Amino acid sequence: MPLAVVLSAQAQEQFRSFPKRIQHQIKSKIELLASYPSAGDTKPLHGSLRQYSRSRSGDYRIWFHVAGSTLYVIKVTNRKDGYD
Repeated sequence: MPLAVVLSAQAQEQFRSFPKRIQHQIKSKIELLASYPSAGDTKPLHGSLRQYSRSRSGDYRIWFHVAGSTLYVIKVTNRKDGYD
């Protein structure tokens, strides 16, 4: 059974700013993560961000963490802007 998905206000704003084609790509990846949180190119972050993981979707990065039966999407950014 897939995890419930919650997008932070920041992630929602970032998601809406992308072209429709990119939104579809990212939505598909989030749906995959909800079923398989360690799917594909998913890596844990380090340092002060160690509670999060990131997953790659083309040139975009999805920052998230799983708590209980919920996938919390914290940030969705272009890889060139991802660590600002």
